[in-house]
Amino acid sequence: MNRKLAASLVLLAGLGVVTAFPSLFTAFPKGYSDSLRSVEGTDGVEWLFAPEPPSSYYHFGTDLYGYDIKTRIVWGLRWTLAAALLVAVIRTATGAVMGIGLAMAKHGMTARDPSRTVKSLGSTGESDSGKATRPYPGAVSAGKKGFSPLSAIPGFVVAFFLLHPFTFNSPWQGWRLFLFQTAVLSCIDLAPVVATLRARTTLILAAPFIEAATATGAGRLWLLTQHVRRFIVAEIVEQFALQTVSVLQLIGRLGVFSIFMGGTIMAFDPPLLNSSTSEIAGLIGLYRLRLLGSHWMLLYPLAAYAVVLLAVRLLASGLHDRVRQKMRLYDSTTLS
Repeated sequence: MNRKLAASLVLLAGLGVVTAFPSLFTAFPKGYSDSLRSVEGTDGVEWLFAPEPPSSYYHFGTDLYGYDIKTRIVWGLRWTLAAALLVAVIRTATGAVMGIGLAMAKHGMTARDPSRTVKSLGSTGESDSGKATRPYPGAVSAGKKGFSPLSAIPGFVVAFFLLHPFTFNSPWQGWRLFLFQTAVLSCIDLAPVVATLRARTTLILAAPFIEAATATGAGRLWLLTQHVRRFIVAEIVEQFALQTVSVLQLIGRLGVFSIFMGGTIMAFDPPLLNSSTSEIAGLIGLYRLRLLGSHWMLLYPLAAYAVVLLAVRLLASGLHDRVRQKMRLYDSTTLS
């Protein structure tokens, strides 16, 4: 285990403890609000109005509605981690099933008809002797790619227009809306995951030991469970780590535009916005205009978001390094 992976696991373990036992890390109950309170001083009773700056009573201060910022962060952390991990799991699992399945189906067709070969771009598919050769392992991923107009649209834009009608004052506020949002986000940017795992599986299936196993009568199920699995699991784990970073960045962008995980509560007279779950990325979007005034309202949620992002980035980088180190044990021409 490398240092990055160890550090990420320590950070994630600490965040997990906070999400499991939030009441241990805050002096106030969930949803606590106090917009006006009195304090006994040397000059008599002093009345304090929200928002209050950080103090010994409110460690992270309060917002405009009197909500304790620390309490909101502690209780909202579970929604941030759940969104990032759940969407990453669904994306990776779906991408693995589809990508590996498509590669295995293509390999089965090629095995039944050896004359079906794939030519890489710029190559003739023939050796110097003029005979047809097996395609280079990267030929499949380097082949013709169709152009799709949707490929030019960022995933954030698609997610915004799909989620916006359902997020504001939704009757599904809470975990039901959260599950719907995670389902939508799981479909966003799924195609690159499928393509990556399909290309990696195709590279493995082009290896000499797969040829030998096929020649001895091994079927697709045997190839998948005994050969492909040994190499593709590391790639799947790495993809999961990368997707957690991608999802966390996506919900952060949505939060800036008031698309909060779990729902957005909107009042119209006067126009006010609030997050129903206090999810951290949502708090950043909610307090984004407070940097020059009540700056603590933005800085503390931003710091918490940075810690979560650091943890998942270290996890992705550590798993990447570990996978690459493990892959060096095998033939580099097969898995490069």
